[in-house]
Amino acid sequence: MLEVTSNTVAHVELERDASKQLQGAAMEAANRGMRFINACMRMNEEMQQLPQLTAQVKELGRKVDEFESQLNRLVPR
Repeated sequence: MLEVTSNTVAHVELERDASKQLQGAAMEAANRGMRFINACMRMNEEMQQLPQLTAQVKELGRKVDEFESQLNRLVPR
């Protein structure tokens, strides 16, 4: 009976240790997953601003072209 009890205690301890390791691994995986999701959300927010930035760059290009055109008219070559 003592041997059975000893084996049972050892088995329970091993199971407890394995459970703790599994829980730790699951928590680490969940944390990494949340960091990945947050990074994706930040990137999505930045990408939503891209069309506005593109429009601003195009407008700046038009203004530079207009400036060059006026400069060419005012400054003889």
